[in-house]
Amino acid sequence: MKQKNLIILTIILLFSVLNSCKKGEDDPFFSLLSRKQRLAGKWTLKSADYTQTKKTPIDMYPYVYHYIYDGSKYAKATIYNGTTKSITEYNYSEKMEFKKNGTFTKNYTNDGDNFTEEGIWTWIRKNKEIGLKNKEAILLTLTKVIEADGTVTYSGVSNYPNDMMIFKKLTNKEFVIHFDYSYPNEYGKIASFIGTMTYTQD
Repeated sequence: MKQKNLIILTIILLFSVLNSCKKGEDDPFFSLLSRKQRLAGKWTLKSADYTQTKKTPIDMYPYVYHYIYDGSKYAKATIYNGTTKSITEYNYSEKMEFKKNGTFTKNYTNDGDNFTEEGIWTWIRKNKEIGLKNKEAILLTLTKVIEADGTVTYSGVSNYPNDMMIFKKLTNKEFVIHFDYSYPNEYGKIASFIGTMTYTQD
């Protein structure tokens, strides 16, 4: 009887450990690496697919901007009332490095212009109000931005986070972030962002 209870207890504990590894929807069920170990390293943006919706007071229908990234360039389609009005393309590349000490660097080139961002990253704890699991997302706080015109440095204990990354998937080879939020735009109308971005380990 004791042996049977021990086996049941072992199974329960093992399931709890395995289940704790899975935070994002597409996370691996089990990993020998911690989430920090999986995130640490150099990453390259490989693909993206997201939609931005905007509406002005004079338009009957909202404008929809659909962005698709193929690893070297973005294609932006402008859609109104179900009809594609235009498609524009521009070159883009992005690399990020997350270090175990809680710092990050982001280098990106947008249509020929080069930018570097440096900052601090930290895990977000479980939050039932916004539906986040423990360590499902990170906050990014900028400390420095470097571009052709010069360098801007941010400092102080009240320097606020400027971005959040929610992981749909996090392995040591690939991570996928997703976003789905809405906000009032400058016209008092509701705008929204919905989509995903995929990064792979260098």
